[in-house]
Amino acid sequence: TLIIISFLFQDTNGNVYTDTFSIYKQFITNIPVLTNSEKISSECAQQLNIYSQHFNNGTEWAIKMFYANGLHPLEISPDGTSSLGNYDACLSLHETMGEDVVAGKYCLGNFLLTNQTKSNETLRSGLCFPSKCSALEMEDIFRRLTASVQVDEDVCDSYGSGPSLNGTAILLLALLAGLLALVVFSTVAHMKYGNKNVILSAFSLKNNITKCLATSTNAANTISCLEGMRVLSLMWIIVRHVFRSKRLRIRSVRDEVIHTMVLGGSLAVDTFFVMSGMLLVYNEMKRYKKDAIQLNPCRRYAARLLRLLPVLTVIVVFHLSLLKHVGDGPLWKLVRSNDACQTYWWSTLLFVQNYVNPGNMCSLASWYLCADMQLFILSPLLLVPLQRKPFWGMLLAGALLGCLTVAPFTLPWIFDADTLKAISLKQKYQTHMRATPWFVGFILGYIIHVSRTRKYTLNKVLCGVLWMASLAVFVGLIILGVHTRNYTSEYKLENATRMGLMHPLWSLAIAWLIYACRFGYGGFVNKFLSLPIFQVLSKFTYTAYLVHFEFVIIAHARIRIEQPLTITEAILRANGHMLETLYVSVILTLCLEMP
Repeated sequence: TLIIISFLFQDTNGNVYTDTFSIYKQFITNIPVLTNSEKISSECAQQLNIYSQHFNNGTEWAIKMFYANGLHPLEISPDGTSSLGNYDACLSLHETMGEDVVAGKYCLGNFLLTNQTKSNETLRSGLCFPSKCSALEMEDIFRRLTASVQVDEDVCDSYGSGPSLNGTAILLLALLAGLLALVVFSTVAHMKYGNKNVILSAFSLKNNITKCLATSTNAANTISCLEGMRVLSLMWIIVRHVFRSKRLRIRSVRDEVIHTMVLGGSLAVDTFFVMSGMLLVYNEMKRYKKDAIQLNPCRRYAARLLRLLPVLTVIVVFHLSLLKHVGDGPLWKLVRSNDACQTYWWSTLLFVQNYVNPGNMCSLASWYLCADMQLFILSPLLLVPLQRKPFWGMLLAGALLGCLTVAPFTLPWIFDADTLKAISLKQKYQTHMRATPWFVGFILGYIIHVSRTRKYTLNKVLCGVLWMASLAVFVGLIILGVHTRNYTSEYKLENATRMGLMHPLWSLAIAWLIYACRFGYGGFVNKFLSLPIFQVLSKFTYTAYLVHFEFVIIAHARIRIEQPLTITEAILRANGHMLETLYVSVILTLCLEMP
């Protein structure tokens, strides 16, 4: 269903326009008058007049240039804020007329407009005009027609224009080529001489593929359900990001249910926090009990950085250098001009971007890495007491969990709606607001550690109650997290639950799932999550988590027409993103992360 939105534009003569077609028609009709200004260069004025004359004569290229503008309300996206026009048609224009060459130039203009139902709304409209004119000149011309318009040269493209490879891009390509050569050489050497050289063996594809395809069925030493949880949580996150980057057409109750379930994927990150805290304690306590090895923070930090930084660095440098070269489109330069990596790349590599510049993250997906790394750095403050005095270590972890739960719960009762919304948006990626799942995992890790040597069983009734309670929590929190976004005083309890209790409750349900699967209460759930395919795919989850968001950004920036998708179309797009992510993450994991 197409909804026609009538925007009211008024020029200096009092004329009222009911659609963008009228604006551009008035523009091309009055070009001789509009270009008679000291602010318009002679070259721009000459080409605009040529454009106007050929349009009035019905010349094909001029007609094509006119209709490449964002003209009609029928093209306006469902939220009524954009009409992109025809980007490709505009940039394909290149006409020679004597000594003059008229080429197309495409820009995004923001028109400030007023209509009968809205006030101070901005319409983003595609503009196509001769390339000899600057964005500033076109801005001046259109302001004489429409009162207020912004055209930025940074988001313009013209015929034959395109970014050139800079030094950073060339360096990245050279390093990737060198890495590829090292991998090929190491693979050949390993196949011929075996594991004689540790470094060459580390980069051998044969060696790394064997490790990736290896599976284990030794339930006594592994918590195999974690593999399936990693993979499914990541898939949920990817689908959610695709849904959030697209405008969707909800047509039925089924669509609404699917939409709600998908958007609840923000809770999947809490699952990763639980697993991170649990594995940290479980592995450290097992190592401490077996070898009586004291914590060596410096060695632990170095090992962690050595694993995380290579892939993250490639993502950051890709933003800085190659991102601009992998696509084009009406929104492409808009994304490039807003790329925070140009300014804040350092905060990503130092794992502080969730505090230093939370509104301008270089890699949005890496906020989780920042929070997890910060908790990992602070973990010895809990691990040392836990190893020496387990009771006091657990008491300290429980106290911190309680404080981090109560503090957000009280916010809706203290602040008004506007302040509460600002706090929620500013702090949603910060560690102190997202740490409760990690502490739940921390406590769970110790419980699993001590439960390995104690033989007791839970009765079937209690297990059934815990499973039903966990299922209710999963479904209830997904619905609550998606539909509770009203910060007014009437929804204080809902907001308090969402901000203070949603993350710990979800984490407790996940903790029960892990515990049940580890000690034989998981049934078919454990069998499914422990499938060998998940053990293989889980080895690529770290790289895939970082890579997937790049594909979402690129796909959004390359769109030509902003139109809503059905739920089925969005799911198909998400499947495509998952396959693209898998291809790239396999390559980066084998060649960079695993070595």
